[in-house]
Amino acid sequence: MTGVQTCALPIWNATWGCALVTGAGSGIGRAVAMRLATSGANVAALDLRFEGGARNALEAAAAHGGGRAVASEVDVTDAPTVRGAGARAVDEIARASCWARW
Repeated sequence: MTGVQTCALPIWNATWGCALVTGAGSGIGRAVAMRLATSGANVAALDLRFEGGARNALEAAAAHGGGRAVASEVDVTDAPTVRGAGARAVDEIARASCWARW
């Protein structure tokens, strides 16, 4: 058997809380955040800037998947700012269960 095999298991379990995704404004980070959001995850998306309609698309994807999304423009090299964004995610969504860094 050749080719790509897929798995029917869900990517996210709703009881896991919130996924924090850095680099979520574009590229792979955005794709990860969108995939988590459409799977029902609560997503805290962090990036220096969000390109085009990335913020609105993420929020819409989370709503469609049954989760919530918070997008914050932060410099991930500034630890206090990242801690603040994490605290905001906990306040607005749920405890952080996973951190995806891109």
